[in-house]
Amino acid sequence: FTIDSPCGTCRGRGKVKKSRTVEVKIPEGVDNGMNLRLANQGEAGSKGGPAGHLYVAVSVAPDPFFKRDKSDVRCEVPISIAQAVLGGSVVVPTLTGQVEMTIPKGTQPGTTLKMRGKGIKELNSSRRGSQLVTLNVHVPDTLSDRQKELMEEFATEEQRLGETGQSSCKSHTFADTVRSTVDRIKQFIKPSTDQ
Repeated sequence: FTIDSPCGTCRGRGKVKKSRTVEVKIPEGVDNGMNLRLANQGEAGSKGGPAGHLYVAVSVAPDPFFKRDKSDVRCEVPISIAQAVLGGSVVVPTLTGQVEMTIPKGTQPGTTLKMRGKGIKELNSSRRGSQLVTLNVHVPDTLSDRQKELMEEFATEEQRLGETGQSSCKSHTFADTVRSTVDRIKQFIKPSTDQ
């Protein structure tokens, strides 16, 4: 049939295009590239039918500290030489707040420790990933005269043990020397503001 006097707004099509703002609830665990469906928030249906669905594409902004790996998060944390050799603890930022993490004795540069349950919750699941913390040993740029003396003492003892054929990895004597020397260094090195 023909409409003799069509609506001046819709021109007889029965619907009018307009923009509006919709609040979208982001579920925990959503990842980059996923689509969220908002039921009946799309284009109006024809002839009075139900509206269609609106699909929202998710783009997750990068974080300067955390790197996402599926449900796990990765980060890097600096520690001192003394902490690496003697062990200790360091405060680590997590997605839910700061957590004190234990550093084992003899930690090597680049060691990655896992904090279970501190990652991202999987979508539609109660399981939560882990936070993987890579430890970077911070080497001081400058040393005081006393600090330099202690490090030279450490280097001399290390060389002596090497000349006698003792393994620095397996020798209890060497390990004790390291702990004793670095413990003395700790008395003179102030905590770095970078840590």
